[in-house]
Amino acid sequence: MSRSKMPAMLFFGTDWLTDNGVRSVGLSARGLWMDMLCIMYESPKRGFLSVVLDKPMTHAQLSRMVGADKSEVIDLLEELNQANVYSVDDNSVIFSRRMVSDETKRAVKSRSGKVGAEVRWQGETESNDSDDTNAELDDNGKALAPLVIGVDDSNSFNSNKNYIEKRKARQIEQPIEIVLIVKAIPNNKLNNPRRTIEAASGALDRLGGDRTVNARLIAGRVAMYYESDEGRSLYCKRPHNFLDDDCHLADPKSWERKQDSSTGWDSVE
Repeated sequence: MSRSKMPAMLFFGTDWLTDNGVRSVGLSARGLWMDMLCIMYESPKRGFLSVVLDKPMTHAQLSRMVGADKSEVIDLLEELNQANVYSVDDNSVIFSRRMVSDETKRAVKSRSGKVGAEVRWQGETESNDSDDTNAELDDNGKALAPLVIGVDDSNSFNSNKNYIEKRKARQIEQPIEIVLIVKAIPNNKLNNPRRTIEAASGALDRLGGDRTVNARLIAGRVAMYYESDEGRSLYCKRPHNFLDDDCHLADPKSWERKQDSSTGWDSVE
């Protein structure tokens, strides 16, 4: 994160008041150290006292920045050094151990959060096509990209709209036979996609034979059902129940009902 996005320095008053090194030096030395902390926070490498990356700030530069005589700054720096308030790296650059440690932790958490987000939204849809022995092949013998069915997880409780939209977009790879059947179900009826996928697979297994031909048959019956009077009513079967009960083998006329003035939709033609 750039410095422009972190205009405020994290400062713990209790730590400042209880640090033995800081409390052991005089008021002038503590004032210099506070100015140095502010300068180090805005330096090219956060936590290090430098104007140019990896090059130590000179006594003359520091004295001008804090508005003090060079000789006074040298004495105060020695006082801070004797109290082990700061450290010096291999390039002779003064740095704040606490600020460098905090910045390192912040950077690690930032990277981890970014990676975690990428895995969360992308990892679930990644697949290794080379290991897919059941992939469809084109005329040249190359594996075709698997078809996918969107899974609506909007029942998950989360007030963040972006999160819900991304959850809706999660996808499950399925064979084309399953896709044919599920796509025949109206979106407003597909309330449990995972369970419906399992039921569609079971229905195909029970029929046996050519799965593609049977999938077209089941898909046609599913579409007919949800266009019928019963399928459009509030009391229609859920897709997975329709498939589990092999209702696609029933006479489509049984789904057409006429409205009775006394009892409603209850008379079979």
